[in-house]
Amino acid sequence: MSRRPGRLSILDRFAAYFSTVDVRIAAGVGGAASLITAALIALLARDLGGVAWAFLGLGAILIMVAAAAGYRSIRSAVMTRQGFYGFNTTAMILLFLAIASIVIFVGERNNTRFDVTASREFSLSKQTSKILKELDTEVQAVAFLTPTDINQLIVRSRILDLLVEYEEASGNFSWRVVDPDIEPEEARRLGINPDTEPATVVFISEGNLQQVETLIFTPQGRFVPNRNLEQDFSQGILSVTHTRQKVVRFLTRHGERDPSNLSEGTGYGLANEGLKGDNYRVLLLDLAGAGEVPADTAVLIVAGPERDLLEEEIQPLEDYLRGGGRALFLLDPETPESFRKIISTWGVELGEGTIVDLGSAVQTNPRAPLVRRSGYNFLAPNLFSPITQPITDVSFYERSTAISPIDSVPANDLDLPNIFYSSPTLQVTPLAVTTPLISWLETDPEENRIGAGELVGPLAIGVSIEATAPFGETPATPRVSTLLVV
Repeated sequence: MSRRPGRLSILDRFAAYFSTVDVRIAAGVGGAASLITAALIALLARDLGGVAWAFLGLGAILIMVAAAAGYRSIRSAVMTRQGFYGFNTTAMILLFLAIASIVIFVGERNNTRFDVTASREFSLSKQTSKILKELDTEVQAVAFLTPTDINQLIVRSRILDLLVEYEEASGNFSWRVVDPDIEPEEARRLGINPDTEPATVVFISEGNLQQVETLIFTPQGRFVPNRNLEQDFSQGILSVTHTRQKVVRFLTRHGERDPSNLSEGTGYGLANEGLKGDNYRVLLLDLAGAGEVPADTAVLIVAGPERDLLEEEIQPLEDYLRGGGRALFLLDPETPESFRKIISTWGVELGEGTIVDLGSAVQTNPRAPLVRRSGYNFLAPNLFSPITQPITDVSFYERSTAISPIDSVPANDLDLPNIFYSSPTLQVTPLAVTTPLISWLETDPEENRIGAGELVGPLAIGVSIEATAPFGETPATPRVSTLLVV
């Protein structure tokens, strides 16, 4: 076939163009671009390790090609004084980059993590750690992530970080990432529609599957990140291994604080969120309707009751406590008599009045005792509760009352104050105490002045009770019951 004179074919044009290109520059620029691409993939898409290594290898080859092609020019330049110093500078930069790369590589292979935030924001919760530590069945997580999906960029890093933490915490946990665009058959096999369920993580164990959505579709027609990702991941593990989630129940019907109410000072919504964040299931309990405290109750919380127990509620509550139950009583000075009788069965009584602490209180309000570190570990190292031992922050308790053992030896000195009690079947330990000698239980609602007969500190603001039987009784079948009264 003939072609018109003066007209070049496409191949001739490319050949003419590349004949003007300096191979050294092209290889150098291409090599640098490949190395930068490898670094970006390693930092932003750690699951694409194979691709990162490919770009790293390509970059190294191109850099060597550039160096070989320009060997004479480089040698001539280095022989000059200015070139020699420039070469030294370049060599130092390359040496630094090489050392940094080795450190990053070793760090990725041995990625021990340290969370130095005060709130342990980047650490697994204690309950999640416990679940993973006790995991005796192999569980695999499959994360369906599409690298080109903009919506998934906001959760991708969090998903991978959590999966890495889970894998480090348990030898029976593993994970992998699947691109549903490349492996659509794997998505279909596990029942995933990548269009309507983007960034879904599937937990698998012994044929059991549990899907966890990391992006939630809102009524406004957009996807938002799942704020309870760790909780849902741990629940996914519990589901596929048929492990029951621990249940915390709030007693209701007596004017107790509402765990769904986020109002400051009146609701327990933040406590509810904290419990859910630790992978507890939170439910309400109407004891009159249920007739008993369910056997799967890990802890029963009685939060600020304002009305007495009904007659038919007393026996089920006592049966639960006697049967090795665990309960947290959060009580105000005006606590109804039926609740006072319940806790007196276990060897403690609520004081009649409000604590005043002149030694440690919130600003100008002596009726809001402020408990510092010394108020958790009182006097001797063996006289504190393991519950409050790790606490280092201060806490305050406005309008609190004293909680005292019914049978205690009056304190003639401060070696063993009358806030402790111990017997073969019952142990009472204070959780937090007031300032000795200059705090007391004030019975006058108006004045803050020690009166005759008023109980003088140190006073226990909260106590823990561990017992194999109620106060004064001999256990028929010893089962340890635990009560916290604050």
